[in-house]
Amino acid sequence: MDNEGGSIYEELARCPICKNRLQKPRTLSCRHTFCEECLREAIIRRSTSEEISSEKEPKKRQAINGSHKQNDAQKRIKWKALRSFPCPICEKDVIPRHTFKSVSLWINDFDTDDFTRRVLLALEVKEGARLCEVCTQQSHINSPMTATCWCRDCCQPICTNCAEIHTTFKASNAHHLVVGSDQLRMVSVGSLVPEPTCTSHEGRSLEFYCTSCSKNACFLCLKNSHNNCLGVMTIKEKAMELESKNRCNLNKIENQLKTKDNNMNWIHSNIEELYSKKKELNKRVRQKTEELVQMLEDKSKSFIQELETMIEAEVTEFQDILQSHEKEIHLLKTSKGFINELLHNVNDADLITVDNKDIKLLPQLKSSSMINTVDITADINQGFLENFEKMQGLPFGQIKISKIDRSSAQNSKNVHQNLPANKRSFDPGDNEDQPRTDRPILFSVFKAHRPEEGEERSLPSSVTFTIDGHIIVTDATNIKVKKFTQEGELVAQISLVSDPFCACLVNQKEIAVTLPYSQQIAFVRDQGKRLTLEHCISTSKKYASIALLQDGRFVCSSLSPKGIDVINQYGDLLSSFNKISANKSPIQCPLFLSVISEKAILISDLGTNSLTCCDLRGRVRFVTWGEGKFTFKCPRAISHDSNGFIYVADEKANTVYRFSSDGTLCDILLSEIDGLQNPHGLCVTADANKMAVTEGRTGCIKIYKTPIPL
Repeated sequence: MDNEGGSIYEELARCPICKNRLQKPRTLSCRHTFCEECLREAIIRRSTSEEISSEKEPKKRQAINGSHKQNDAQKRIKWKALRSFPCPICEKDVIPRHTFKSVSLWINDFDTDDFTRRVLLALEVKEGARLCEVCTQQSHINSPMTATCWCRDCCQPICTNCAEIHTTFKASNAHHLVVGSDQLRMVSVGSLVPEPTCTSHEGRSLEFYCTSCSKNACFLCLKNSHNNCLGVMTIKEKAMELESKNRCNLNKIENQLKTKDNNMNWIHSNIEELYSKKKELNKRVRQKTEELVQMLEDKSKSFIQELETMIEAEVTEFQDILQSHEKEIHLLKTSKGFINELLHNVNDADLITVDNKDIKLLPQLKSSSMINTVDITADINQGFLENFEKMQGLPFGQIKISKIDRSSAQNSKNVHQNLPANKRSFDPGDNEDQPRTDRPILFSVFKAHRPEEGEERSLPSSVTFTIDGHIIVTDATNIKVKKFTQEGELVAQISLVSDPFCACLVNQKEIAVTLPYSQQIAFVRDQGKRLTLEHCISTSKKYASIALLQDGRFVCSSLSPKGIDVINQYGDLLSSFNKISANKSPIQCPLFLSVISEKAILISDLGTNSLTCCDLRGRVRFVTWGEGKFTFKCPRAISHDSNGFIYVADEKANTVYRFSSDGTLCDILLSEIDGLQNPHGLCVTADANKMAVTEGRTGCIKIYKTPIPL
């Protein structure tokens, strides 16, 4: 056992470079120990090779680049090579404490490892090559004896004689001596490390521990400095106490580790359980997804079949309708030809009648009942075909065309027979020789939206004529204001922040647009082929309609709260009213308004289905709800011309009325007979020559040439 231990220590005391016993050993930071000279030579050799390699690289680059200057990266490589060196054993970089010194002096920055030094000392003691240090220090002893033992407390090799004397002194009789076969065992870590000594009293071991001061102390310290302390114990007692505490702490740590292990096992089991549940849920989800996909496919197939069936049925129905219309067209053509032939051949015909689209003579109809007939005075020789074609615009019923004397024509009435006699726009009793020519003529029809640009079907809420004859339309569905020609060509458009409702001209180049949902009024600049947003003003109410006064103020109809307000160009409220002064009735839903003059405005109220004309204080001039059969159902847009005539669009009645300046019904300009559907916006030029109507159901804008009222 001793031989084996000796071989190990012999190996530890051998230099890895020269393979001999360490001479002046130097230990690096990686804990490898070498002879001083061997290490110096290795450092110089390695640093020299680093310098040579770092110098060759710039020369190669100089040959390639033709430059004699080193770049910064090359300089840093050479600088690093001269600041460290690798360990000859493990190749780790070792940095000396004083790198600015010469490389040959770096060896002085490394000390001898204490463990290696003690191994060498123990081997020398074992081999008898170490002299007694006590004898060496005695000047009267000429030949010191060889050391045979080791004092752990003094850390000195001593001979046998000095060891006997060492044990007789009171100061050193308690020291531990290592002799005989224990010489090599003393090189273990615990044996080589000396017991702690007192810093105040050199050579005194720290044998006591003061609990009051929490310090180690020797016997002299205990006598001098800790004589008044209460708790004093030996180092061994303190070590046993600490050992017991450490064991308790170790037990606690072991218990905590066991608890943590149990918790980890529980967590792992839960994780495995969750994974299994996840797999099961994924499986169920896949099954449900497959079932839903299959169900959707089945439903889609059934829906497609039903849709195909419905389409086939509708196609069949439309084909039947088409055939019936073709038959009707054939009958009408036959009727027209028959009438032409009759006009040329029959001069004494008393009556020609159209009954269920079949033309018959009077003798064939004497026994048939004539209901819902319309009589139109006609001269067979003059304009009969013109009157007959005019009848084709009326709803199909039983139409009777009779040749009677003009004197008896006073008893026949036209389609306006329900109006009062003084309010008919066309009376057969008046000018019966002339056909009716005072109905508006359709000039153009176009849609306000552009499907090719991805726009939805528009809901044009208002329409306005510009001074140069263009049309401004507010498209609430697509949140835009658009400018069209009267032929329907889109000139310019602009997108706004919220739904526009009504627009009015401020001047030749500026348009005011109400945005009720965001409580704003936008001012748009008309630049010919461009519409640009100048600015927006915020309002305290939701304004639907807006009109301009001559002094630059605006009249607005408020939906929340209900009323009529006068504001300036900055949105400040100047005056308002919410009741009609005639009967103090509140304004319920003022949707549209129009300014006739500085002292008269028109208001269409959807809540009361009425048209009111009043001043800016609510004092009424007239209120009308329509007349007789033509009572308002849903009056929306209103307009007026320079002659004082007032135009009202009724959305539910599909009608456009014309009133006089005192509120008297004059005429029905447009109705369902003319193809009008849900009129929303309405505007008439000042000279009453053109009228623009927007339809809510179709999203179309229709331009009419209106008859000039008499």
